[in-house]
Amino acid sequence: MSIREAKSEGGRAVGEDYWRYECRKARKEREHYKCWSAALFYLLGFATMVIMYLVMYGG
Repeated sequence: MSIREAKSEGGRAVGEDYWRYECRKARKEREHYKCWSAALFYLLGFATMVIMYLVMYGG
C-alpha cells in the first residue's frame, strides 16, 4: 500500500490521530501519577517522623 492510499481524507496518516491521542493521554496520566507520588512520599516522611518521635520519647 502506498503512502497516498494510507492517508485519510484530512491528509493525515491513518494512525497519526490515534498516536497523538495516546501521547496526550499518557502525558495526562504521567502528571497525575507524579502528583500522587509526591503526596505519598510526603506522607511517608511524616509517618516516619511520627514513628521516630514515638520510639525516642516513648509517646
